[in-house]
Amino acid sequence: MRSSLAVLAAASSLLIGIVQAQVRTPTDIELKAAYCLRMNQLFIAASRNQQPYLSDPELENSIKDAEYRADRLRSYLAPSKQFDPAAMQGAMKRAEIDKANSAAEQKSDDQCEPACQDAQQPLRCIYECTNKRDEQLAIRIRSCWTLSWLPAGGS
Repeated sequence: MRSSLAVLAAASSLLIGIVQAQVRTPTDIELKAAYCLRMNQLFIAASRNQQPYLSDPELENSIKDAEYRADRLRSYLAPSKQFDPAAMQGAMKRAEIDKANSAAEQKSDDQCEPACQDAQQPLRCIYECTNKRDEQLAIRIRSCWTLSWLPAGGS
């Protein structure tokens, strides 16, 4: 009985070690791919909620482009790769936070023109108002619209 338990314990330890060995920390590129996948998914969902999206060819093309990017990113992050789930979820959560912050900044940008309407130098006022944006946020989001940083295996 003791030998059976010892064998079972050893087999369990070995199996846990194998499972843990398969899960690895994602690279920066893989984290960026997860971030951009989520950002494109959010863009697609928001765009589809705009009415009437079917009658706007430019919006339809933007959605198709985002779907293509999402497919490339999904291919790159194939299920055969076993990443640390917490790291990948963190990257996707960052995309959700950035999207929310971007929407909030867009609202503040839309408020710049009316707020500067009566200024002595309205163009300068608008420029200064809109440049309060978080440039790093904009750079992170824009990097998701072109996938030139994605390795060739991501196609």
